[in-house]
Amino acid sequence: MCDAILAKTMPCSGLRLALLQRSGRTLIVSLLTAFVMESVLAMALTMLNNPWDSSFSFVWWTAFSRSIPIGLLIALFMGFYMKPKMDQMRKANLARA
Repeated sequence: MCDAILAKTMPCSGLRLALLQRSGRTLIVSLLTAFVMESVLAMALTMLNNPWDSSFSFVWWTAFSRSIPIGLLIALFMGFYMKPKMDQMRKANLARA
């Protein structure tokens, strides 16, 4: 259903539509991965370095907000650069075998 709506609203070829959908999925997965990883890491560091008092949420938010830019950068790099390279190497290895 979403494909039909997207195809009607965007006058583009099927290849461009497939690339757009793949890029959108990669972007969403990269963003979700970064947020989950940075949330868990910020929680672990906050639990180790901060007592369980009223300042816990503020310290967690500070750790999370400082780490999320680097986490996003790493996740986007892995999703858009490294994964296609690894897929390409895997296909070449399978073709060789």
